[in-house]
Amino acid sequence: MTDQSSKDMLLEEILSLSGLDLMILQIVSLSSDPKVRFHVFQTINSKFCKKKQISSSTLYRSLEKLEKKGYLKSIPSRISDAVAVVATEKSKQLLMEVIKQSLVGIIDYESFIREMFEEIMTKIGANRFSSLLFLNCEASPEIRFLNPITELADETSILATDKAYSEYLAAGMDRSIRQATIYNNIIREPNDFFDGIILLGFEQNITPIGESLKTLMPEILRVAKPGGYVILPTVAPIPRPENFFLRVMADLLIEMKAFRSVKEEEMISRLQAFGLEEIKVAEKKGLLFGWGRVKQS
Repeated sequence: MTDQSSKDMLLEEILSLSGLDLMILQIVSLSSDPKVRFHVFQTINSKFCKKKQISSSTLYRSLEKLEKKGYLKSIPSRISDAVAVVATEKSKQLLMEVIKQSLVGIIDYESFIREMFEEIMTKIGANRFSSLLFLNCEASPEIRFLNPITELADETSILATDKAYSEYLAAGMDRSIRQATIYNNIIREPNDFFDGIILLGFEQNITPIGESLKTLMPEILRVAKPGGYVILPTVAPIPRPENFFLRVMADLLIEMKAFRSVKEEEMISRLQAFGLEEIKVAEKKGLLFGWGRVKQS
């Protein structure tokens, strides 16, 4: 199963759960010991006003559903004859995805990414590209990242399958962005076509079009103009602050695949492996950018 398929299934699971289901998972996951079901019932009702108390039958139906889906597991209580529940690894993965989606939803990516790329273009010494190719190696389309990129070039293309391109359009992608396709590992554009290439999520090492980035890279470089730029944006290593609450949030981000950080040495090594010249790396506001020029013929 691909990362995209797993992600889609996880999102479908989240949408199939109620607020009560998610609250139960949160309470049980936060408990270091098995949680007696009646104690779960008491904890949840303590969070509601008296007019909104849930019934025990409603709670137990939800518990049964969550156990059937593999998010909870019933075990005998060590302190009484009652039944206790523990959260499974699947439950923790789902709650992490809920947190991730919540964080991603409130971040103003668009203005942030626009600011970052404006600075990178200044460092490169280019006003804009004539033709830009964008490849997203992440599992899902990120429109808030993509739309600011269109401002960097006269013409922007995204390397994507027909299905992925349709998903981008449905998600609100600027319709001026062209689709660049690949067939039998050959990108349809001619040699020396793009003077700018941006690879998002390059550290995942797999692309949505079914090829590894290592396999695809020679073809990407073929359609790159000599002297053009390849830009790799990613997350810089996230520091673990002394403040306990901030450290908890930092640890959550560090555990998320989408926030996999890359060190400067790794970035330089990757750019060198691509055979680029004039390699530079810059970090600002939690993002790490690396770029290099395509060798002249």
